[in-house]
Amino acid sequence: MSGHINRPGVYEVELGYPWMKFLDEDCGGVPAGRAIKCVVPGGVSSKVLTGADIANLKLSHEDLWDAGSTLGSGGMIVIAEGTCMVALLQVLMRFYHHESCGQCTPCRQGTGWMHRIVDRIMAGEGKPEDIERLYYIAKFNDGTTICGLGDAAGYAASGILDKFRDEFEYCIEHKRSKKAGPRMPEIFINGQAIEARRPDRPGGRAANGHFIPYFCWHPPLSASATAASAWSRSRAAASTSPATCPSGRA
Repeated sequence: MSGHINRPGVYEVELGYPWMKFLDEDCGGVPAGRAIKCVVPGGVSSKVLTGADIANLKLSHEDLWDAGSTLGSGGMIVIAEGTCMVALLQVLMRFYHHESCGQCTPCRQGTGWMHRIVDRIMAGEGKPEDIERLYYIAKFNDGTTICGLGDAAGYAASGILDKFRDEFEYCIEHKRSKKAGPRMPEIFINGQAIEARRPDRPGGRAANGHFIPYFCWHPPLSASATAASAWSRSRAAASTSPATCPSGRA
């Protein structure tokens, strides 16, 4: 159990256990009393179910199958209201693209295509046909690879699109997310403020020539702790790649 939940961890319950009782009583519910937007029920290859979908379900193979998903690996992720589903799919597609071994062409090319399409949507450069293109790639990844990774990437994409297509349409039309997430903090390097530019490409060359090779905004961390994490990674990169950091400092 992970995600937006007060007591994440490893749980074992019997099949047929009431789902909402499990989330609210055993796992402590969603932080700050926020509503459940959706749940990834059985690992990221299983299709998401909304809070309304799971309200009266039990944790059983039959209930989830009837609802259009599966228990899968049992790796459950709770997503609270206010979360941008375009950004969530971007994270999932980045994972699948990275994990593809490249042996099978549909997976090697398909996961990369889906990743780049969602990147483009998040960057405000999406096209109306991108949504159907994601469905098309997902369809032709299904059953055409040796292992199930290509299939899983398609299930993750089509599952989120089925439930939250409106957020993708909004992002394409308005060139920004429908859900306003936490503001990216500024990082101060040598007294100069540098702000992360895009969620998917936050690193970049600053005006003074310094380079931030890695930056990850993690809400539980303070801005100073996040900046320190980025700074330490920059130092490690600078020691091995002096060409990307002319001053030798970051």
